[in-house]
Amino acid sequence: MTVKLRLTYLLLFLLFTTFSFLGCGAEVAYDEPGVPLGDVAAKEPGSVSVHFLDVGQGDCTLIISDSEVMLIDAGEQREAAKIIRYLEEQGVTSIDYLIATHPHSDHIGGLADIINRFEIGEIFMPRVLHTTRTFENLLDTLLENDLTVSNPEPGYSFGLGTANALFLAPAKIDERNLNNCSVIVRISQWDFSFIFMGDAEIEIENELIASDFEIETTVIKIGHHGSRTSTSAAFLRAVNPKTAVISVGSGNTYGHPTSDVLNRLLGQNVELYRTDLHGNIIMSVVDGGITIIKSRT
Repeated sequence: MTVKLRLTYLLLFLLFTTFSFLGCGAEVAYDEPGVPLGDVAAKEPGSVSVHFLDVGQGDCTLIISDSEVMLIDAGEQREAAKIIRYLEEQGVTSIDYLIATHPHSDHIGGLADIINRFEIGEIFMPRVLHTTRTFENLLDTLLENDLTVSNPEPGYSFGLGTANALFLAPAKIDERNLNNCSVIVRISQWDFSFIFMGDAEIEIENELIASDFEIETTVIKIGHHGSRTSTSAAFLRAVNPKTAVISVGSGNTYGHPTSDVLNRLLGQNVELYRTDLHGNIIMSVVDGGITIIKSRT
């Protein structure tokens, strides 16, 4: 490990603050025709829009709630320019909450460019290190912009516009499996909710089943791009989603999404959307329902 990398890691821990604990049944309307990208952001008071961006084999989700903005992950670095362009098309000038679910490059690769382009409010990352140039670049960017990182605590909730955000994980850090360090967040508005699983695997799913958290949800962003290491049958039964989204690259070499996961979703009659097939997937939550729009870039 280089001296620069050691110093960067040391400074990361100086950046961190820790939060303390603070104290689905509606119908979904599917499939409107594709519309210009600039027309799909939630602009009405009380509305929420969730944008699952097509970033190839990676993750990036934009959430806009009553003018407040959350971004979860930002794909590989090569996707950064596309993400920035998309955010600007939605009228985003600042990001209130930025979440890096875990240190793998297909989730954090574009974050340095995002941080350099937009005004950033709060940043949440799990307190775990990774010995890659991508992770080091992100840490350097945080330091250069004098930004503080918060360690998300399960049970910590806060308002996102008119919606509510609740952290469900990570409860512990497993440096041997960075996927299981993933930040998992549940966003709820009225009778609708979304769970974003990062790359969390079945071990973490079982912990959520055994927890006291409300995990039943309307929409689930499937963990680990549809890998067989995630989305167990037991977890799907507990979450009981109407709709699932898999963020995945076309023709990827990992075999994602696996037939195991696809069959489980099919067996539970879950409506499935995939970024490799549908491009950007935008879900607009308004009083009484969710409208789903598929819009190719």
